[in-house]
Amino acid sequence: MAIYGYLRVSSEKQAESGAGIDAQRQDVKNFTGTHGLGDLVGCFEDRAYGRESSPWDRPGLSALLSAVQRGDTVVVAKWDRIGGVVEIAMLERELTRRGVKLCSVAGACDDSPEGRFMRDILASVSGFELRMIRSRTKAALKAKREKGEAYCRRKYGFRSVEGRFIADAEEQAILKEIAETVARGVSLNAVAQDLNQRGIRSPNGGRWAHSTVKRVAERFRAAQAWAFNPSVK
Repeated sequence: MAIYGYLRVSSEKQAESGAGIDAQRQDVKNFTGTHGLGDLVGCFEDRAYGRESSPWDRPGLSALLSAVQRGDTVVVAKWDRIGGVVEIAMLERELTRRGVKLCSVAGACDDSPEGRFMRDILASVSGFELRMIRSRTKAALKAKREKGEAYCRRKYGFRSVEGRFIADAEEQAILKEIAETVARGVSLNAVAQDLNQRGIRSPNGGRWAHSTVKRVAERFRAAQAWAFNPSVK
């Protein structure tokens, strides 16, 4: 069972000075020692990523999610280092699903009444957000159906033309490159970093994360198997 810290500063100035990162690291280290959680294995950092940035597009947090295993603990200096309440709730739910505990130096993370209260709030907010997303999605799909437009979720590698999805040559080439690069053994984080450095947008229009690379590579390989192997049809 390993203990990891997650640190984030919003501005380039904070990143260059290191003051904010250093203070957070010390707070996390002191917290793990005071609460008897064990030795801090290491800290994952995101420098110059504001609170408005999606946690799932941050390279440091993506690397952390790749490293943690069941029984591990993640500690942040403050809850807002993750993001807003919705982002905190989403990350807490994902880590809990994987058997990982999320703690904050500035908030209880045990089974005390305060700790359970915080987790109940996060779970409630997360559930509310999911229900709102489903409601908005259903309304949007209904409007598209009434207009006779394509209403299935857009898949990266295709674009909608007059209500039909056709292959997008540029995105298909990127999909093929990703799948072949991953097949050669290049790490998912390395592929994501290369795509971001080249200015290639992810399927949601933002930065690539290791999870996005994994998803599109698996889908591309599955599509190829379906197309060229009649036995799987």
